[in-house]
Amino acid sequence: MKSLMALLPLLLCLPLRADDKAASTQVVVVELFASQGCDLCPAAEEYVAKMSRGERGYHDVAPLVYHLDIVDDLGWKDRFASPDHNPVHRACAKAAGLADGYIPMLVVQGEGHTHQQAEVEARLKKARGGAAALRVEARGGIEKGVATLDAVVRGDWKNAEVFAAAFEDGLSTAVTAGKNRGKTLAESGVVRRLCAAVRPDAAGKARFRIELPKDAVAENVGFVVVARDVKTRKVLGAARLRHAQLETAAGAAPAETVKREGDWDVLTLDGGALAKVYVPRGLAKEPRPALVVMLHGWGGDPDGILRFARELADHRRAILCAPRGGKDLDGSGFGWDPESDVSAVAALTRRVIARYGADAKRVSIVGFSAGAAMAAFMCVREKDLFDGCVSCATTEIPAADSGFKDVRAVFFLGDRDPNFSLAPEARRAVKDFEPGFAFRVVKDLGHEPPDPVYLNDALNFLAQRSEKGDEQTLPRAPGRKMAAVRVK
Repeated sequence: MKSLMALLPLLLCLPLRADDKAASTQVVVVELFASQGCDLCPAAEEYVAKMSRGERGYHDVAPLVYHLDIVDDLGWKDRFASPDHNPVHRACAKAAGLADGYIPMLVVQGEGHTHQQAEVEARLKKARGGAAALRVEARGGIEKGVATLDAVVRGDWKNAEVFAAAFEDGLSTAVTAGKNRGKTLAESGVVRRLCAAVRPDAAGKARFRIELPKDAVAENVGFVVVARDVKTRKVLGAARLRHAQLETAAGAAPAETVKREGDWDVLTLDGGALAKVYVPRGLAKEPRPALVVMLHGWGGDPDGILRFARELADHRRAILCAPRGGKDLDGSGFGWDPESDVSAVAALTRRVIARYGADAKRVSIVGFSAGAAMAAFMCVREKDLFDGCVSCATTEIPAADSGFKDVRAVFFLGDRDPNFSLAPEARRAVKDFEPGFAFRVVKDLGHEPPDPVYLNDALNFLAQRSEKGDEQTLPRAPGRKMAAVRVK
């Protein structure tokens, strides 16, 4: 069976007119060959993900992660693997003097091979120590999901060839079989499209047309154009562009669209990710308002969330964002796909912050049922984005080693909810994640969210970081109005 990447449209490398004006940046290239079915690869992917995020001075490093299908027969098929990546793996191995490649295999600037981070760091230091043999400049445009890149190679490029790759950051995959079973893999710099190398024309130019995957989140997509030695594959120069740097061609759809629907906006990103946004009437721009992101349950939709939580948003004078799950359940609402929706929700949240002027330091996430599990996972994956999590009728409690330790959270379970069987785990979490984890049992409550009065209390708890988490039992009806809003 072909991999998912093999079923997607192939990259086309065709001459195109390019008059785009977005400028690229010069980078050092680190290539990683990996597979989701390899138990040694997650650590390597986590390492290069730091490069994608620009941590520890990696701002000038462009990782390209090629997922391979060579271990797909061990129980898990890598959803990002492509047969197009296997020849690249073999060519890099041959250039390094190996009979065959291995995984995880790291290659810096097209030379040598290693699986050790210390050696990668040494090679990066060496690469940064000298000037690149060539300078690559790239500009681009985007129209209807197709990017066009126009590269210019400056210097003596007679022995050079140029290739282009589209990559995506912020991906995650929940592995349910094979050697990484039970793990959720965080992946960045993943090659989603690869265009074969071409020789520059007489003016040192090379042009590429790249059809982006339909499930790609535009804000997480970037492009790398690499000039390398035709014989040795040594990188002679490279440039990186982010999707946001691409110009939108005349008449093309913008990166985002906003339409009014009753009392809220419908925000749609290029690629299809959608959220509905409610802004309380008369909301002041200063001080910047808080943002509450709310995730519906399985089979739910943003409208139900907004109708339920509108009163809460009005009371807190906060912007309310309700993303839509990426799984269309054929007219029965929407569900969540952890493999793709994490990056979509993060991108939507960032766009709402930018468009509506929300306070980036006061962004909370609330979820119901399957959306509650997603919300907890989002807080682990996007710790710098969310200041805490409120979970209602969740389908799972974070494990002690899940990375939830530093997340401030309130978990609600009704004692008539079938998921109340998770109560012992929630009580354990109060201790494992102290002092920032609170557990609330709501009497006579089934599989449904608690009263907005309690949600307001929970958001106050997230804001008051000195307050210690505990367990409390609450009546179904609070018998009081919402408490005054607390802020950090």
